[in-house]
Amino acid sequence: KPPPRSPPSPSPPLASRLPSLMPPLAAAASRGAGAADAPRGAEKEAEEEGEEREEGEEAMPPRPRKTCEAKQDICFFAHGMGGTARDWDLWVEILAERLPTWKFKPLDTLSYGCGFMKFGVDALASLAASEIFCFIQEEQGKYPSKKLTLHFVGHSMGGLIMRGALSHLVRMLEADLPEFGHYLSLSTPHLGIRSSWLVPLHAWRNLCCFTGLLTRQLVQLSLADCDGDARLPYLVALGDAKGSHMQALKACRVRTCVSLVSGDSLIPMASGLMEPDLA
Repeated sequence: KPPPRSPPSPSPPLASRLPSLMPPLAAAASRGAGAADAPRGAEKEAEEEGEEREEGEEAMPPRPRKTCEAKQDICFFAHGMGGTARDWDLWVEILAERLPTWKFKPLDTLSYGCGFMKFGVDALASLAASEIFCFIQEEQGKYPSKKLTLHFVGHSMGGLIMRGALSHLVRMLEADLPEFGHYLSLSTPHLGIRSSWLVPLHAWRNLCCFTGLLTRQLVQLSLADCDGDARLPYLVALGDAKGSHMQALKACRVRTCVSLVSGDSLIPMASGLMEPDLA
């Protein structure tokens, strides 16, 4: 039988080993401190060399910080004949999700005047401009440092109302005129409304000239409001390339006309679009 092995001697407790471990730890700590201080010393020497090198030279002025100018986009909506501001609820809901920083303002003062055989298009344009002007004044009063950009959306007759309102805004705001962004018309009769006699539901619009004693709305939409040679029909004046209305429209960065190719017997595609060179 092999002789029995003697049991291993127990290792000394950690407390008893601390005195023997302290010198190596202290040496390692001193070496680490020296390594950590080396970059600092080199850094200090570099700074001293830089000061000596730049001594006598004129110090460069600090660069001005670029400030981010506050901006605010506001989109106005004008409904068509017989509509209300609530017609834009779905538009506002969807656009507010996609453009959370924008403000959306369907015009509230047009509902009565846009009724059938109510106000003329020129009167509605003046009314829309007044509402937009008051809203802009309120925004500029609350946030005077913000740069405003205005966008305009109009459906059917509302597109004509917006076009007429633009020139009023240019005149009313003058030097405080904000930037014009996007003008968008949806099935707007830029060249007026006419209907085929084969469509009885819309053929009455060809007789709009007989309603001039009651309202200028229908005669303006049918280009029948010509007062001799002294005055052009209102829609023709809106489309005058050298007139104030077209100059105001050209101030918009983007101008878009959307029209149906077919299926709209009241507003054909030719009337729903504008010549790009003019706009």
